[in-house]
Amino acid sequence: MADQERVDHELPVDILQSVLRTGIGDRTATITGISAALLPNQGNSGNQLFRADVTWTGQMGPAAASWVVKHWRPGGFTSAFMDIRVPLEALAWEHGLLQSAMVPDGLAIPFVGATIDEAGDAAWIVMEDVGDDLDALSESDAADDRTELARIVLDRMARWHAAWERPDCQATLAACPWLTTQETRLRCGADTYASCLEDAPQPVRPIPPLMTEVLCPPTRDFLAGLPKAHRRTWRTLLHQRNALIEACADLPQTLIHGDLWLGNAGIGRRAGDREVVLIDWEWIGRGSAAFDVRLLIASIAGHGHMSDAARTLADHYFHRYRTHGGSRMDRSMWERAFDLAGIFEAVRVFPFFAGGALNEDSRFYGWADAATISARIDEATEAMGRWLGRV
Repeated sequence: MADQERVDHELPVDILQSVLRTGIGDRTATITGISAALLPNQGNSGNQLFRADVTWTGQMGPAAASWVVKHWRPGGFTSAFMDIRVPLEALAWEHGLLQSAMVPDGLAIPFVGATIDEAGDAAWIVMEDVGDDLDALSESDAADDRTELARIVLDRMARWHAAWERPDCQATLAACPWLTTQETRLRCGADTYASCLEDAPQPVRPIPPLMTEVLCPPTRDFLAGLPKAHRRTWRTLLHQRNALIEACADLPQTLIHGDLWLGNAGIGRRAGDREVVLIDWEWIGRGSAAFDVRLLIASIAGHGHMSDAARTLADHYFHRYRTHGGSRMDRSMWERAFDLAGIFEAVRVFPFFAGGALNEDSRFYGWADAATISARIDEATEAMGRWLGRV
């Protein structure tokens, strides 16, 4: 706890008690104590996170647990980037999408419960403290260990994606219009990038100044450093995504995490089946499974060009997807989906990170060297030409 700020908690006891009673099925459970600490890393969303040590009494006597409590409110960096205005993970919990009955074997989503405010635009979300589980993946230094852990996570996600392809599950998704759509996802960041480009049509909705201050300088540096032959394609796709949306329109859709990088996935140490733990479902929605897979592989193998090892992981996912009953993608469609997801990843984050790294901004030290960035630009540009034609 040395790196956490111990606070006189601002947590709503009545809400936490309601979540507790529902979660353990004991309407008599009464919280007797809360010791809370602000977590130092509030994540990209900017929502407050607390670690709370909670004690209570109930039908089974005294008990205790360690929770992570999130107060989700609109207006954070990532919610503005994706134009998300409602607490998606709380809605997903409320509608049963993230509850145990819908979660395949080998996966764990450590929700205790959630309560949405009356206005519907904010929520308190309570999760088990699974920090030790997540460390198993994010803090593994050995490449072989990280690859093996990635294979386990990809296997469990293949089970998840294949299960949500079933007709009954597709009907459930159709009844949840609040989920992010594939088109919304593919337009992620386009308005903000447009605000960075003087000759681009400017967005109708206002972009928070903090976002343009953070995003625009490295983006302009990135574009200025591109070979002239590539610059027009990249510049267009940054703010105009119609060609990418059309290319992805026929891809089968499932329920995707939406932000599946290694910091949001871990391997449970307590389960003999190596249970995969997933957190932070703020971008949950409908879309191609390739968006989850590509981001996870990139976060493990690096955002540089897709190495042979990374391609092998993509092949592993497809094999496990078919093994677990996935039937809506054959290999050729999977390879196209994976490349299109790579184009999306490239236009969504690459100018920001690559521009900062090339400009020797200290915030981006270690992200990628110049040779890797150049190879990634060439790879993404070639994929744009192959799948999108002339943009």
